[in-house]
Parts: sequence; structure tokens; C-alpha cells
Amino acid sequence: MSGQSNARDHLDNFSWWVGRADVSDREANLMDLAILKEELDDMISMRARNAVEMHGLTWAQVGRALGISRQAASQRFGYRK
Repeated sequence: MSGQSNARDHLDNFSWWVGRADVSDREANLMDLAILKEELDDMISMRARNAVEMHGLTWAQVGRALGISRQAASQRFGYRK
């Protein structure tokens, strides 16, 4: 099983909103994905900063791991003054 298919299985099995009477299952699926996206975005930001500040990775390494450029990683996850 690939990492991508494993992640998809986790996404498919996450159901915080599904089954509630006040929203349709289709709407609930989208709401669940929005929750997951927000949490993933926060976690990626935290881990990217931590990798640079605590573990000595460069922004180029962070960018390569995330499939973006060094500059994009630095701008997106670096602290702004």
C-alpha cells in the first residue's frame, strides 16, 4: 500500500459530521474535509518551522519534502517580522 492510498483510506474513514440530521451526507463529507485540511495546514506549518529551527534543515530541504521551492517554503512557513 502506498502512502497516498493509506492517506486516502484515513480521509475516507474520518466522519465527524456524517450522520448528523441537520446536514446532508454530501455536505458533511465536505465539512469533514475542511476540518482535516485546516488541521493538516497547521501541522505542516508547525513541523516545517520545527524542522528548520530545531533540527537544522534548510528551507530548500523543507521545500523539496513538500514539493515546493525553497523560496515558497521560506515565505509560507518562515516567521515574518
